[in-house]
Amino acid sequence: MSKLYQPDQNAIINASQNPPLNIFRAYDIRGKTDLDLTENLSYLIGRAFANELNTVGGSSVVIGRDCRNSSFGLLNATAQGLIDSGRKVIDIGEVPTPVLYFATNYLGCDAGIMITGSHNPKEYNGLKFSLKGKPFYGSQILKLRDHILKQKYHDGVGDYVIKEVAKDYEEQVLKNIYAPVRKLKVVIDSGNGMAGELAPKIASKLNHDVVKLFCNIDGNFPNHHPDPSKPDNLSKLIETVKKEKADLGLAFDGDADRLGVVDSQGRVIWPDRQLILFAKNILQECPGAAIIYDVKCTRALPAEIRKNGGKPFICRTGHSFIKEMMLDKNAQLGGEMSGHIFFKNRWYGFDDAIYAGARMLEMLSLRDKSDDFFSGVLSGHSTPEINIELEEGEAQYLVEQTMLNLKSIKGQVITVDGIRIEEEDAWGLMRASNTTPSLVLRFEGDTVSALRQIQQTFKDLIMLSKPNIVLPF
Repeated sequence: MSKLYQPDQNAIINASQNPPLNIFRAYDIRGKTDLDLTENLSYLIGRAFANELNTVGGSSVVIGRDCRNSSFGLLNATAQGLIDSGRKVIDIGEVPTPVLYFATNYLGCDAGIMITGSHNPKEYNGLKFSLKGKPFYGSQILKLRDHILKQKYHDGVGDYVIKEVAKDYEEQVLKNIYAPVRKLKVVIDSGNGMAGELAPKIASKLNHDVVKLFCNIDGNFPNHHPDPSKPDNLSKLIETVKKEKADLGLAFDGDADRLGVVDSQGRVIWPDRQLILFAKNILQECPGAAIIYDVKCTRALPAEIRKNGGKPFICRTGHSFIKEMMLDKNAQLGGEMSGHIFFKNRWYGFDDAIYAGARMLEMLSLRDKSDDFFSGVLSGHSTPEINIELEEGEAQYLVEQTMLNLKSIKGQVITVDGIRIEEEDAWGLMRASNTTPSLVLRFEGDTVSALRQIQQTFKDLIMLSKPNIVLPF
């Protein structure tokens, strides 16, 4: 078998001596290509991951890639590293991240690696991992760097096969979505990312009218950044939903593991509000089910889960943490404010925006009017996620310092991830991002006045430690 990638031995030695620490992150590996995340380093990451695979007696790895210009080369380099360590590599080509997760389950493989920059700018790329059906993150990611520094690997001659699984994925989604009661008109905006082919095709096969928006797959993302958590990236979708008099708008991030939703009036239905709807639906099928949500979600969510007989559990932000807690609690649903939605009910338990979009269509088709369906979850006044860019390590320092100044706070303080303060008519959150050097804030109040008051509470606390900080409220 000819090599997918021929490593340059001198470059490999250089890459081994000082792999950039900043790219080995909490949930994955991510960095600028040709600067931090090179093909030579990806080859070594493949070899290092094979070491971890060996410790659990694993041999087979599914590998896929997104549409970014650098993804093909990074995949080949990573795959060659695995092959040179005696592993079997199954290459499923250019696919959304959920298809990679699906393939790992469907093909019964020991591990999965997805080459994707997710919602990061086009000059970035990264690797996401799963091992033995569980998320691979945190200290496990750092162990890969340790293996590279030690330059000790298992040598062998592995195997390489190419397999098409997108059609199998499509068939499984369609099998696990109930036939629509009402035909809907849906606008789908993939942001030129990996949902562009499968999401419209699945919606059409569910007998809905589909209006495509930026669904041609293009790793340069020429129309807008593929991140539905940012309101600016939803403006064209909102405009098109109104113009087309559509029932629903669905937006996807670059690798299709995060979902954005817009209703027929052009209102953004943020993921924590989506979770209320999904939770009600699932608790009808699975009474008493456990449901996981992250610290950034509205407090209306756990209240609705309890009201409908479910068991809510709050979790640290991060798709790997959500997956871990879902396994621990045997949860049927999980989700976070960023748009990662995880269905165990009628699905595999991984974050999948394409499947979540299909479930949203399923629920909406049961209603006579689209407007009424969403109105019930839009109570209160809330901000989207607010990100304050700071120097490396400064956000964590601010959180730690603020922890020391909470004695005067009368509300409930939750420190699962950062600081969340719950008052009678409002709540607020500050935490350090796990993926960027920034402080993450979010606020919600029953009234505008309550919202302003909780923002002022946090502003006062933060400025005790950093008086010169500029906050947008």
